[in-house]
Amino acid sequence: GAGNLSMLPPVEALDTLNIERFFVSPCNFVNENKCMDRTCTRNRERGSTVEDAYACQRINANLSYSLGDDVSYTTYNGKLTQYLTGGDKCHSSSSSSQTRRTNITFVCDPTEVPGTLTYINELPSCQFNFALN
Repeated sequence: GAGNLSMLPPVEALDTLNIERFFVSPCNFVNENKCMDRTCTRNRERGSTVEDAYACQRINANLSYSLGDDVSYTTYNGKLTQYLTGGDKCHSSSSSSQTRRTNITFVCDPTEVPGTLTYINELPSCQFNFALN
């Protein structure tokens, strides 16, 4: 039968260089369960934990960014995509008001383990793209 996504713990993926770690929780905030190995801890701009985010980017133990806390959905070519907007400011040294955002495309691939998060890429505009099986 169909799984219940609200029960899915935050899933994680590494970027293509295996440096940055990403956590995504489609139905709950990533830090809601307070499981420290699956959270984004501090943000140097905010000086606090990254709360109220459905996705986050952890650079290291002391630096994390929200990748979005506002949720919307769309379907295209039979695939459901969750859009997260309203993340932390992009390129903090820049005067740009652009914020981080995330696209998570839900994929039904019987060859993948359910709950597998795949990092696809990051666009120069600070849009992070993932696939979630």
